[in-house]
Amino acid sequence: MNCHEMVVPSCAEQLDGIQLFVAREPCFAKLSAKSQYHVALCVEEAFANIVNYAYPQGSGQVRIAVTCDSVRNSIAIRFIDSGIPFNPLKEEPPDISAPSEHRTIGGLGIYIVRQLMDFVDYDFCEGQNILTIEKHLDTAPAETSCDAPCQSQPETCQSETETRLTPSSSCGQSHSGCDI
Repeated sequence: MNCHEMVVPSCAEQLDGIQLFVAREPCFAKLSAKSQYHVALCVEEAFANIVNYAYPQGSGQVRIAVTCDSVRNSIAIRFIDSGIPFNPLKEEPPDISAPSEHRTIGGLGIYIVRQLMDFVDYDFCEGQNILTIEKHLDTAPAETSCDAPCQSQPETCQSETETRLTPSSSCGQSHSGCDI
């Protein structure tokens, strides 16, 4: 398992750098063009929600961790912020059958994320929102080494999981983005 992370201010101007960071992961190239687009769109949606809602009194920091997991044959992107606690998985899905003028504002982004990704998980641990999105690779798993220690979820963390895959573990005890 390879994991790399970056920390950026929660401002929209950081999005291009985050997209590049994710796209440079070796396992990103193992996604089809369609899956690459899905991942890029979901990264944009997740980061935009943090920028727009996590820090109403100003900006804060966002840690983005990307993990290439050969066991799960997937790429996982984890967004960690210390903003207002918010579990997007508890929100009711939008009524996409209603005419746009009758729909309430909000919720469409996380709806898209849940539809396009294979796994979506939210944790709130020690004052941090942790949103993880994961996509299966389109090729057979490759042998890789583990750059970061893998840790299981401590009992003090609360997890809300959209289960389409079985998660290997959730938040790590150090709450580093690479502790998947």
